[in-house]
Amino acid sequence: MTLLKNITLSNIRRFAADVKVPISSQATIFLAPNGTGKTALFEAIELALTGTVARLNEDMFALVREGAQRAEVHLDFGDFEHRAIVTTDATPVYWSGRSQLHGNVNQEDLGYLLRLTHLLDQRDKHWFIQEESSSAGDQLTRLPIGKDAQYASALITGLKQAVTKVRTEQERNTLDAQNKVQIWNNLLQQRNEAKERISGELPTFEQIAIALQLYSSDQISADNLDSLEAAQAVCTSNIQTELQGLREKYVALQQMNEVCSAFTLAVDASNRLVELKSTRQQAHEEAQRMRDASAVRVTQAAAAHIEADLDLRRVRDELIKVEEWERLHQTLKIENEALERERQAYVQCVSVRASTASTLKEAEDVEDAYIQWTATRADWQTKAAELEVASRMWFEWSADAEQIRVIDEHVKSFNQSIEDQLRLLGEKVAEHEIAIKRATEARGRLHTLQQSSDSIRAAVAAIAADLSDTRGDCPVCGIEHGVTELRLRIDNQLQAVDPVLRSLAEYERECRNAVAQSVRNKDEATQLYDQSVALRDRAISERDSLLGRVDLVRKLQIFEEANLEIASERLAARRKELDLAKVALDEFSQQLAPRHSVEAITQYRQHAHRAVESENQAAQALRRRETTVSMLQQQCEEFSSLITPPRSLKLIKEDLARLGELADTKLFERRQAEALADAGEANLRQSKSLFDGTHAEWQSYFDRVVECRERWTLQHLTGEPDQSILTATLADCESATSRLVDSLAELGEIRQDIARLRGAVDYRKSQEIIDTQRGERSELDHGIYLIQNLDAASNELKRVDERRLTLDTFSTALTNEVEQIHTRLLDIEPLWQSLLSRIVREPRFSQTGLQYLRRRNKAHAHVQVPVGEREAPAYKVASEAQKADLQLSFLLSMAQVHRWSPWKALLLDDPTQHHDLVHASAVFDVLRDYIVDYGFQTIVTTHDPVQARFFARKLANDGVQAQIVTLAPVAGGIGVHSLV
Repeated sequence: MTLLKNITLSNIRRFAADVKVPISSQATIFLAPNGTGKTALFEAIELALTGTVARLNEDMFALVREGAQRAEVHLDFGDFEHRAIVTTDATPVYWSGRSQLHGNVNQEDLGYLLRLTHLLDQRDKHWFIQEESSSAGDQLTRLPIGKDAQYASALITGLKQAVTKVRTEQERNTLDAQNKVQIWNNLLQQRNEAKERISGELPTFEQIAIALQLYSSDQISADNLDSLEAAQAVCTSNIQTELQGLREKYVALQQMNEVCSAFTLAVDASNRLVELKSTRQQAHEEAQRMRDASAVRVTQAAAAHIEADLDLRRVRDELIKVEEWERLHQTLKIENEALERERQAYVQCVSVRASTASTLKEAEDVEDAYIQWTATRADWQTKAAELEVASRMWFEWSADAEQIRVIDEHVKSFNQSIEDQLRLLGEKVAEHEIAIKRATEARGRLHTLQQSSDSIRAAVAAIAADLSDTRGDCPVCGIEHGVTELRLRIDNQLQAVDPVLRSLAEYERECRNAVAQSVRNKDEATQLYDQSVALRDRAISERDSLLGRVDLVRKLQIFEEANLEIASERLAARRKELDLAKVALDEFSQQLAPRHSVEAITQYRQHAHRAVESENQAAQALRRRETTVSMLQQQCEEFSSLITPPRSLKLIKEDLARLGELADTKLFERRQAEALADAGEANLRQSKSLFDGTHAEWQSYFDRVVECRERWTLQHLTGEPDQSILTATLADCESATSRLVDSLAELGEIRQDIARLRGAVDYRKSQEIIDTQRGERSELDHGIYLIQNLDAASNELKRVDERRLTLDTFSTALTNEVEQIHTRLLDIEPLWQSLLSRIVREPRFSQTGLQYLRRRNKAHAHVQVPVGEREAPAYKVASEAQKADLQLSFLLSMAQVHRWSPWKALLLDDPTQHHDLVHASAVFDVLRDYIVDYGFQTIVTTHDPVQARFFARKLANDGVQAQIVTLAPVAGGIGVHSLV
């Protein structure tokens, strides 16, 4: 299994030289404030793995720490390693190259794939979920799956365009060859047809013009064949138009034979019907007078019958009202007796209900008292339990307060110690700086003296070498010392330089030792200071923990954030209050009456319920009976007012029989009058029908006479329709038609002469074109030549079509394979949605979908979330924290489903920087599963110490080897310190 062992950084951004970063085999958490180098760590990893940093592009020198000349990163994987070196000059980046970590992936794709499956960096605007569809699709195409097929598919487009262009050109060549063959055949056909039209002697233009002049009133020009042909067409059209008019007129005149016959018949029938219509009109007027007399008799009989029937109905209504009044009086008597009985029953039900209600109330009052006592006792027990808990927590509070006091004293002592050590550290630093200054000065003086000594020695040695053994004067001062004295002085001068030089060298060595000693003293003082600060921080942390526990206790309702003494007083007061409540409970329980059983109370309630139901039923029955009696009394009063004074039933019945016989008599008389009226009405309808039929028949013949006259007038004929006038007009039309037919025949012969002349001209033109096209070849050879060119072009087009068909078949297969690749890419969607449902609280993000498609032969990808009944891009809906969760869950899904590297790792740069601890906990749960269940080596950075320790504890609880590493300033830059 491929694992990263450790990382060595040198001068990367703010990192110092040769910083070794320990990496856990499972989880490493980097805790550091913003700006200390968390992002630089991942940039260094990216540089070592890919040979570049995507966001720096050409400005790689920005990775080098200010003041340094080169930066280096080294990743140790055990069996192999990755290194990269960046310099501030124009030297290209040194990269150790590809390894088994990269598989078969192209180098230019490494950065994209690293961000798809391994690295979550801070460049959120270039995250996959926020990329444009084309950029996101391009990232997915860099995955190894189906890469060859996608590459071939991309090439197919260019090949198709090239083949289409070749085919278009070849198709154009084939059409040109085909058109040439067609044109050649048309020329031969036109020449042959023109040759066939030429026969016999041809007339001249003047002869044709003279012949046409007979049929035209305009002057005919004989200049060219086109003008003659146009003149012939005009003359023929004029004759044909005139002939057509004559023929239409002749047909219309032939139809006038029927008009003459119909006119004569219609005039005779119209005269006959006028007399018959007059006779039938007189009969209709007589029948109308008889019908009116019968209607008067019917009206009189109907009035008499209606009057008799009204009297009969009045008496019958009076009889009904008297009978109804007697029935109501009898019913009212019976209902009053029933009302009295129901009143007595209601009074008895009220008495029973009151008795059962009283018994039930007594039992319920006793039960309520017991329930109240039980609730009061439960409340007392609850308060007593709370008092016990509060007392126990008060004692813990007291112990914590004492411990806080002790810790405060320790912190005060630590602060004093830190001040002393800080002052001592300042003194040591000052001594170190003085020692460095003295050593620098000593080194400079020694160097100057050494240079002077070397110069003096060289000069003296040169003088001594040039002195003669016999010379006694000094070459410097010019005094005569003698040879012996001069030699002695030179030796003494050279020896005098050496003690001073040795003394300065000894002093410089002592200064260097003093610098080394000051460094040790400063380091010891720094270590003591750091230890004191760590002890003070540990004590403060412990005190904060105790203060937190105390705050929780003080927030109890009984204490209300009081101090320790007031809390003790409140506990005592609460205990006294509970004792008094206990005494009151005991007294109350002794005063309670004996308690009824549940069965007895249930029986009391059933009796009371039944009594209430009985009372309600009796009351309802009583109200219904009272309502009935009231209604009957009101009806009796109404009938009494209507029958004033009332007659006896006998008189009413005798009057009713007499009026019934009278109404029957009047009804019989009315029906006899109505029968006579119906007969008169039928006679009137019959006479009216005969008159209307005669009038309609007369009107029909009259309209026919008018129509015949109109048709006769339309043919421009005079007088009334007459057969003799019509026969003479038809003879004139036949004579004119014969003359026009002869003229058309003569014009047809002229047209044939013009056609023969036209054929001669077309034959000559066609032959000239044929001769021009065939050139030196004969007509047969030229035809064969054109057919051969057409066959060659057609065969070449077939070969191009075959190649295109082969390319289309290959393209279809590639398309199917690419579609399968698309399906495999979308395999992450269920896992992605599952992770989102665990991390993101908003439910709709668990329905996030990845849409992957090809548009215009280019891959496009969209990340959509549902918004109502539509979908929108995820980054336009999500908050900053939700966008981070979307990208993280997408990276985890891709890392699990589409693995391109043997190194299973997650490189996450502060993934929970926008999260609270609760939300971050959900993210940590998912990361823990990936570490424990899937074996991913995880490197996480964060600026939040609470989240870092929480994540570390969560991993430690599951047995995961987790290591917290802090980034802090050291001498020369940023260094690392392992906490766990």
